[in-house]
Amino acid sequence: MGGYTQSIMRMGRSDAIDLFRKWSDEQTPIRWQGSFGNFAFGSWGYVLSPPSEIEIRVTSQDRRSELVIRLASVIEYDYADSRTVTAEEKKFKECVVLAMKIPQEGDPDTIALAALDVDALKQK
Repeated sequence: MGGYTQSIMRMGRSDAIDLFRKWSDEQTPIRWQGSFGNFAFGSWGYVLSPPSEIEIRVTSQDRRSELVIRLASVIEYDYADSRTVTAEEKKFKECVVLAMKIPQEGDPDTIALAALDVDALKQK
């Protein structure tokens, strides 16, 4: 999901939660990735319903693993959609990047959630 970083825009917390609710309601397949100083992770899954003002829960496709993200005040929300990316990233219709605003050296810790554009894949 690296292609999103060049054309991303800030979004508010409530807008991010609304988008997570939409993905949950529609059972949109999503790609989730985390990038931290000493490790990274990623998987495919779904937003569990319903996302709250406090946290979002994401489950893996096989429903055996779960990621819980506390929506703390130190998180900034960035948004991008398929109009602003090229190549491989076009398969995602929307992406929200959660960035930790804690002062640190180097790149911020991030978790990205990107909704797969199922309709576009069916047309190919």
